[in-house]
Amino acid sequence: MFRSFAVTLDTNGNGNIDLSPYIESVEWDIYQISVQTGQVVHGCTCQIQHNRFFLCGSAQGSLDCAIGPPDIVVMPSDLLTIMWSDGKPGDQAMAGVWYNENPTGTTYSSSH
Repeated sequence: MFRSFAVTLDTNGNGNIDLSPYIESVEWDIYQISVQTGQVVHGCTCQIQHNRFFLCGSAQGSLDCAIGPPDIVVMPSDLLTIMWSDGKPGDQAMAGVWYNENPTGTTYSSSH
């Protein structure tokens, strides 16, 4: 499956997207995340956290870049956070997430 998520960067050029299946019967086996912004901004970075622990990051958070493969299983009670820093204020930031949706507890992964 593929889903895209968007956030408008605040007056400091920062923005967050919080993701979770939120359905008790499914988990997400995420295998790629791509991030982009509309404007290229030197110094804009993107970081991904799983339950507030650093998972991976990008030296370039603007324009378009892939992060990963994160190889992470996100359970209904988990929170995956994608955070942009130092982007252009008011710019649209997007994340594309590629994942398999499986019944809870059935995903085989090195992270599960």
